[in-house]
Amino acid sequence: MAIGTIDRYDTTRGFGFIRIENKKLIFFHISNVEGQLNLFLNDLEELSMVSLKHHEILVSYEKSVDEERQQLKAIKVIRIDKGIESSEPEEPP
Repeated sequence: MAIGTIDRYDTTRGFGFIRIENKKLIFFHISNVEGQLNLFLNDLEELSMVSLKHHEILVSYEKSVDEERQQLKAIKVIRIDKGIESSEPEEPP
């Protein structure tokens, strides 16, 4: 699994782009989002394109090739929190 951030998302068309290594973009479609889809969509709808530049939505994904367009796309897109990346266990409250 690779990690990137949502760069932009079109709520009416159901697709967007994930910013990956070297500032490249990779296409994703909402049908490839896994996990808590409602929370993911709510966050995307609440954020404007401008605020997406200042608010990171961190996701993990797998790369695949769109056979029709012969380009990379992201599948198995899952929103993750920055805390999940840490290998250190959380301390109990």
